[in-house]
Amino acid sequence: MKTFLVLFAAAMALTACARPAPIATPLRAAPFGAVLLVPGCAGPGDHTARAAQDLVQSGFAVATLDWPSGACRADDAAAGGPAIERTLLRLAAVPGVDRTRLHLVGWAEGGAAVLAAMARTNVRSAAAFYPSCAGLRDWRPTGPVLLMLAENDTVAPPETCLSAVGRAQDADKVLAIRYGGASHGFDDVGPGWAFWRSSGASAHNKAVRDAAFSDLRIFLDAYAAK
Repeated sequence: MKTFLVLFAAAMALTACARPAPIATPLRAAPFGAVLLVPGCAGPGDHTARAAQDLVQSGFAVATLDWPSGACRADDAAAGGPAIERTLLRLAAVPGVDRTRLHLVGWAEGGAAVLAAMARTNVRSAAAFYPSCAGLRDWRPTGPVLLMLAENDTVAPPETCLSAVGRAQDADKVLAIRYGGASHGFDDVGPGWAFWRSSGASAHNKAVRDAAFSDLRIFLDAYAAK
């Protein structure tokens, strides 16, 4: 009985460390690029589900990370690296995926996590919606980066990310776009942002969301070599 409990505990620990992410593939001939979506610490929501749908329709295989407990940290963007690497490996192993065309897209704390994870992975590019860059340290972009910043963001002020870009080596690889009239979570209409919306710190903005996703698709098309 004791041996069984030990094995059960070990199995549960492994499950907590590496939750399988559902993977959707496009209705097009292989090979195709792939995108790993990395949400903020609140986890996947309507915004990531819509992003996944849009990107699959654009011809990418897509997986959405579901954070293991404790892996997403606002104070240390690098803490999420192992979880991102594991899910990328699963995504790269999907039949039809071109392993040379992997991309990361993140939100809030997940946005900072994908920026930090670039140097640990073989991704071709990374993009981040209103990333929380306070926990991003000693950052070096190893490929093209798109930052989609909200001008009125009081949760993750754009100046924090722009300062990180200014300190980074190879900062010329970074394209930063600031969206006027936008606040944190401008693309999210789900319940995960209820606290920030009630405090006035977050507000859905469809026009900005549509503009940002148009910019994201242009960015991915430029580096996906589809």
